[in-house]
Amino acid sequence: ADKIIESAKERLRGESETEKAAAYQTLETILLECLKMLHPFMPFITEELWQHIADRKGALLISSPFPAVDDDWIEESTERRMAFVQRVIEAVRTIRGENGLPPGKELMLQVVADDEHGQTIVNYRHYISRLIKASSVELISPDRKPSPAASSVVDGTELYVPLAGLIDFGAERARLEKEIARLRGVAEGIAKKLTNDAFVQRAPRDIVEKEPEKRESVLGNIAKLEENLASLRQA
Repeated sequence: ADKIIESAKERLRGESETEKAAAYQTLETILLECLKMLHPFMPFITEELWQHIADRKGALLISSPFPAVDDDWIEESTERRMAFVQRVIEAVRTIRGENGLPPGKELMLQVVADDEHGQTIVNYRHYISRLIKASSVELISPDRKPSPAASSVVDGTELYVPLAGLIDFGAERARLEKEIARLRGVAEGIAKKLTNDAFVQRAPRDIVEKEPEKRESVLGNIAKLEENLASLRQA
């Protein structure tokens, strides 16, 4: 809910009346459908909210049909893209928080990504820049990685926030070392699961088959963070 509201704010603040109306309609639809689903468990407060949102002319929420799944509303590719964008935003906000950068301080975000993720960054650049308070969001080639910079990796996409004159480099090195240690623990945990006969034999086959791929992804992230740490140590 918080992510939906946060993303809608950008459209509500825009100049296009059509965009504003669409954002309001989307928020209202989501809220009303949520109230319907919550009504069996929280009948009094949901009924009260339902009555205040619009003039119901005596109609009660309890008489409304329960929401049904509409396959036309499901678009998995969009869900994957938005989940990636949200992880990017969370990663940059983590960098900001862990480096003590004030919320109002504008940053630059530079990104090394493959074609698919790079296109997503471009498509949602305006949205990302607003939510991370960035003066620019730029795709760069691997040979243009900024240094010194705070960094993170999301789904193999490398995120860089240039930090010259902004932070304590010792604190950023400590943050990267902590994150690398955490990811190593994740990789070790996956390796242990794969050598555990009970897990391999009892867990659903699709879950077991995804574990090696997950471990490779984690190891790839570790390698990139170690490269970034080495670069920062030279700063």
